[in-house]
Amino acid sequence: MAKYPWGEQPFTMSSLPSCMIFSAIVIGVTLIGTGPDGTVTGFPSPKDLHGVVGVTLGWVCMWYAFLGNQITFKMADIDENQKKTAAFIADRGVGNTMEQCIPFFLVLWLHAFFVNPGTSSVLGLVYVISRYLYPIFYGWDGQVCNFGLV
Repeated sequence: MAKYPWGEQPFTMSSLPSCMIFSAIVIGVTLIGTGPDGTVTGFPSPKDLHGVVGVTLGWVCMWYAFLGNQITFKMADIDENQKKTAAFIADRGVGNTMEQCIPFFLVLWLHAFFVNPGTSSVLGLVYVISRYLYPIFYGWDGQVCNFGLV
């Protein structure tokens, strides 16, 4: 029996389109579920932006949890090999999240200001949850895995 549902390799280029289609379906269902209500006709009121502020604060909490994971795993009293692997995964979680934060916040807030703060909030929440799960899926096998790409 294969190690993964798609075979023996943790990542295969042939599965990348499937990951992209799955992600598009999740985003599409989310957009259909939220509907077009809340479309911006002028500058959104502060009340309209509460959800986007919540997503931003959720991201900040996640960021500090990731930073805490880095310290925790580097100072953990565990087997040296496990410690090295856990520290690497924690570092990748922080590094990858930092790489993606500027485009994420730029698109999140521009969409909230000019398109629809309601859908910005929901899609931002989906992003923060998936970003939070990134180190977990990355650690599934200690390397880039198809689970982490979705």
